[in-house]
Amino acid sequence: MRWPTRAGAAVLTVALLATAGAQAPAAGASEWTDRPFADAFDRGAGSDLGSGWSELRGDWAISGGAVVATGATERVLAHAEPLGATFAVSAAVTLTRQTPDAGDRGWAGLATNVTPVADGKQSYYALRVGKRPGEPAHWQLVRIHESGQATEESVLGRGEVTADFGTRVPLGLTSARNSTTLEVSVAGARTTVPLRQHDRLAGGFAGLYSQNGTTPIDDFTSTTTTEPAPWRFADDFAGTATLDARGWTAARGTWTVTAGRATAIPETTPPHTRDLVIYPRTVTLSGVFTVGATVTLPAADAKRRFWSGIAFNLTHSGTDADHYVLRAGRQSTDTAARYQLLRLTDGAVNGTPLLDRAFEAAPGSTLRLTVTARHLGAAVEIGIAGRNPDGTAVPPVADFASFPAAATLYGGKAGLYSFEGATGLDDFVVETTGRSAGVPPPLNCLAPKGTYPLPPAGTVQGEPVTVDRTWAGHSVEQSIITSGDRQYVAYYDANRRMTVAARTLGSSTWTYQPLESTLEWDSHNYVTMALDPAGQLHVSGNMHADPLEYFRTTTAGDVRTLVKVDEMVDTGREREVTYPRFRTTADGTLLFSYRDGRSGEGVTHYNRYDPATRTWTPLLSTALTDGQGLRSAYEEGPVRGPDGYWYLTLVWRDTIDAATSSRPSFMRSADLVTWEDIADQPIALPATYASADVIDPVPIFGGVLNGNVKTGWDAAGQVLITYSKYDANLVNQLYAARPDGAGGWTSTKLTDWTGHWSVAGTGSLADMPLRLLSGATDLGDGTLRIDYACRTARRSLIVDSADLHVVADVATPRLPAAITGASDGRMANLAVSGGYVLRWESLGANNDRPRPEWPEPQPLQVWQITP
Repeated sequence: MRWPTRAGAAVLTVALLATAGAQAPAAGASEWTDRPFADAFDRGAGSDLGSGWSELRGDWAISGGAVVATGATERVLAHAEPLGATFAVSAAVTLTRQTPDAGDRGWAGLATNVTPVADGKQSYYALRVGKRPGEPAHWQLVRIHESGQATEESVLGRGEVTADFGTRVPLGLTSARNSTTLEVSVAGARTTVPLRQHDRLAGGFAGLYSQNGTTPIDDFTSTTTTEPAPWRFADDFAGTATLDARGWTAARGTWTVTAGRATAIPETTPPHTRDLVIYPRTVTLSGVFTVGATVTLPAADAKRRFWSGIAFNLTHSGTDADHYVLRAGRQSTDTAARYQLLRLTDGAVNGTPLLDRAFEAAPGSTLRLTVTARHLGAAVEIGIAGRNPDGTAVPPVADFASFPAAATLYGGKAGLYSFEGATGLDDFVVETTGRSAGVPPPLNCLAPKGTYPLPPAGTVQGEPVTVDRTWAGHSVEQSIITSGDRQYVAYYDANRRMTVAARTLGSSTWTYQPLESTLEWDSHNYVTMALDPAGQLHVSGNMHADPLEYFRTTTAGDVRTLVKVDEMVDTGREREVTYPRFRTTADGTLLFSYRDGRSGEGVTHYNRYDPATRTWTPLLSTALTDGQGLRSAYEEGPVRGPDGYWYLTLVWRDTIDAATSSRPSFMRSADLVTWEDIADQPIALPATYASADVIDPVPIFGGVLNGNVKTGWDAAGQVLITYSKYDANLVNQLYAARPDGAGGWTSTKLTDWTGHWSVAGTGSLADMPLRLLSGATDLGDGTLRIDYACRTARRSLIVDSADLHVVADVATPRLPAAITGASDGRMANLAVSGGYVLRWESLGANNDRPRPEWPEPQPLQVWQITP
């Protein structure tokens, strides 16, 4: 780029280059700051404009407490402060009759996103106001391209202003982060003006604009964030310039500009490169970006499906290219069009497509394809919209996918893709931030701070009692219950068969009952138990969207009488059961809850047991929660609070991918039947994504995760929800939220960690470096304890209950190593019942997939612990 040579332009050159290289705040600095500037121009006539101003076009001078331009048309005076991701700019224009009066309105106003280009020209937005004699005053928001005059097409917004000559008209322009609109203020009236994708500018500078008159402008102010604005490249392929002159490089194949479109030329001689890719040289992707292009759905072919689309995260060397592609195509035998998201390495599909789905669009349809990443390369959101050849709208597509952590591409370029020159593409746009595009460093959640004398975890009493040998190929929860002098253990034996064992306390002799259920590789398939008031044992487990597995004794205390019960209430809603849980109310009523349906489309049911009739009936007339076929609610609780209410937190998930978890939400109830929000307003059942009380509106790919949302209470007995999510810099952090006293919630960030863990994946996540282990508990001295695990380290945050600042971050007292330790790459698993701990070793979760090798079955033991 050749920069202007007028006085002061060098200041803008240095400032813009500094902005382009800006990175996120330093570790621990979670907020960007604002940079204000103001100039009232109330200096004497002929005074210096000041070193911060650059006369990019025209001659500008101070006169009568304002600044006035003369000289060439489309004049710009710019200030050297680079615009960040958000800004607000204002000034006042005094409407002036032009002399000589040639019917000119004397347009003048604000200029934003001023980007210097070659030959002393600039591109920018201008919010301008002007008036002709005998007509009302008008305002316009225009997009000026390379200092050319505004055309009808470049007018983005307009309106009338009630003002006469001599009136001072205040103007303002505001831009929000990643916004596709500008907020316009004219004489106090506000209007939101949408920006067309190919019109959007980012970064640059702010200043003043004057078309060709002598209209005075004064009282300039600007406030912009230190967060850098996106880097941007756009091309509508208009004109006759070659692709090389436009800044494009062909990674694969030969490309040209034809009739305002970028077109790949099919190869007729070997090696017949099919997957053709071109990209702009000037923009390198970070972990946060948006890419868009317009494609024409190729004509249907009987033999093959031609594709067109967007390439991104592209690395290129010679004829080698590795990248993702979002592409759309249709074959004559297809009943619908298809879109795919996949990885191509040197033109060959690398792995299975991440997305491969049908959508309704006719051959020849004009489609707008977009790819958006906000998650450091962990996932993308895709969009497709457009029109069919007959003018009807193509049903819009909104989809998303996360990438395998071990095979994720980072950074690189973005561009256009064509399979064998299928069709031309146009209106290409890419925007990306200054965030790092490299592989992010792993989450560092070890940050010891201060000291605090936590009580010991307990003391071992005697030797452990061995129950049996248990499966050790992957982790799965097992269960222990102690009631009176009887103890029960539900587990998977050496052959993975669900088994229940019972003993009398003080004895090492167990009675065993194998059940008709065998574990595979799914860590969701835990086993759980409960006793009803009559002493009958209830057992359920080994289900992940599977038919109900439920067993019950016929003789109290005798596990040998466990029999399978095929139907609890209604087999129609017991076909895809996950997350079985027994719980007992204050009056001793036994309840059973579970999810029916798969992740992304499940509902939660509650049943109530009658020991007199030995039957279950629905506790509720409907499901407790319902994702309405769009998502599932993952529940934490309900747990009983100090006020006697039941407290339930929810995390919603759109698909089986953990990355699509979102929106921690809340409900509470006195009786588990009638539910309300934190403002005591009723919540109709089933609770939905829209009706549950939102604690924090974390979006999908925002780093929240089911299981990492916990319910606790502060020192005043007020509910306190702890959870993890990404902060503004996409670093995983712990947060705490509690009622704000006005019917809502206020959230406080507890940690200042560094690095990144991509919360994504399907099945039981194999590697979770951060796990919340408990909700907040009151330590009795005005502080709270929140336990978490940073990989294998168990930690406790000590938090001031009043303002939630962290007093200390200390090691959690642990039980003896004989209980908590493990060997040969295995992990120690614990289940607790009163003063007893059930312990066994196993490998960890494996995303619910088989392992080629696994250890021998391990001892399953019960240890007695005293405080």
